[in-house]
Amino acid sequence: MRRGLLLLGLAAILASPGRTEDATLRFRLVESRNAETLERDLRRAAERRFRLLATAPAGTLDGKPRLVALMERIPPETDVYEYAVLAPAGKLEDEQTLEALNALGAAGYRLGPRTIITRTIDDWWLPQRSYDAQLTLVLERSADPERYAYQSVRFDNPSTFQEQLAERSRDGFEVLALVNSARRVRAILGRPLDVPRAGAGPLRQPYRLLFNARRHGMREDLKRFGAQGYRVVAATEQSVLAPAMVLLELPAAPAAAHAYKVLSKPVKKHGKHKLEQKLNRRGSRGFRVVPAGLTRTDLTLERPPGDDAEAWEYRVLSSREPPGLARALDEAVDRGYRFVALFTDAIETVALVEAPATSAVTRTRENRTAD
Repeated sequence: MRRGLLLLGLAAILASPGRTEDATLRFRLVESRNAETLERDLRRAAERRFRLLATAPAGTLDGKPRLVALMERIPPETDVYEYAVLAPAGKLEDEQTLEALNALGAAGYRLGPRTIITRTIDDWWLPQRSYDAQLTLVLERSADPERYAYQSVRFDNPSTFQEQLAERSRDGFEVLALVNSARRVRAILGRPLDVPRAGAGPLRQPYRLLFNARRHGMREDLKRFGAQGYRVVAATEQSVLAPAMVLLELPAAPAAAHAYKVLSKPVKKHGKHKLEQKLNRRGSRGFRVVPAGLTRTDLTLERPPGDDAEAWEYRVLSSREPPGLARALDEAVDRGYRFVALFTDAIETVALVEAPATSAVTRTRENRTAD
């Protein structure tokens, strides 16, 4: 009983609205309990000249999930952005949900791959209806927006799924993300409405969907298709009812072979320090994190062909308090790093940053000399 009260008390402290952000920081972390408060908090931060970088789902010690968003301050002369949050209660392919999404697109709101939040439930004892309401879409509108159209393609079998994606690709749609809501997997696609379509022509089959319950099988498939010039464009994590999936695309122009590696459960399995070591070992050989292949449970790394691939250096930053992570990100950017990915769990928020190995070392030495 005493331990339970302690955990709840700590959760209340972590979720307390009294934590203030330093007005001088370049980054801001926004945490909300639901879509309504997330939209409100994003709009308030945008008024203070912040722009959204990435989102992520997170649990808490009291068992109630959070929605986490990382934002970066924009220059004073830049126009501010507006945000809208859509949390469909039904399936993504439902007519009402697509109408709401396309109404926002027609009003100039753009959906990005890093702004789609899926909160997968892994608890076997929960009723299956709990699996459906786990999707949150965050859309952004600039001061001079384009108009967008969106579609959804449901996965039934690999060949049909790949054909449907190919047909929509001919109409100008691009895959934004794969979404796994535990019972079904879907692709979300989007295109600018004001860009002319390519028109009818021979139907290419540029997509390959990889899924394998065995991690070794997935890695072998990535290696094989990477050697043929395919590139990772989307991925989704494994759930209780669906395996992990990776979507590859073969560019229309001849593409060079790329090598791929996958780190499973990057933070939970390896720990932050060990994960940083693993990333830097691979980064020294030219491997770089692919944002499109990032999921809650996997990190995909890609290496271009040739023996002279640029080396990369990584740092794993974490904090239990939003201002702490914002300060760590500020310091990393001052040393030449750039933001790559956002991870969360019940206690900490983790950010991954990268830099070309030579520039990161040079910048660090310059800062030490200045100090």
